Amino acid sequence: MVKKMKKNKGFTIVELLAVIMILGVLSLIAVGATTKFLTQSQETAYLDLEDSMNTSAENYLLEHMGEIPSGSGRVTIQLSTLIDEGYSSVIQDPKKTGSTCDGYVVVRNKTSNSSYNLDLEYQACLKCGSYQSESCS
Repeated sequence: MVKKMKKNKGFTIVELLAVIMILGVLSLIAVGATTKFLTQSQETAYLDLEDSMNTSAENYLLEHMGEIPSGSGRVTIQLSTLIDEGYSSVIQDPKKTGSTCDGYVVVRNKTSNSSYNLDLEYQACLKCGSYQSESCS
């Protein structure tokens, strides 16, 4: 009598472990890339909000010419003033749902001998939760 050997079909434990290890490494790479992308997009959102505040301050000073700083002076316009007068809407924190931001815009003359709106420099200070603009002092 000749015995036939039965062919085993399937994967060995080593092959299964290798596949699990590869999937683990790929998932770590994906999580790292996603976290980096989310952090960058939130930072970009804050910078866009700062630009929006600067634009609101520009529009505010177009209608409030008497507040334009002269010489080397400066003017601080609170975000609450821009909101109350309709130049900006309430700014929501991109990181924290339901939380609002606060801040102000500092306006300075670029040159000391002009009081025109075109010669002004705008620096927004945005405070949202743990985020604070670099221009805040």
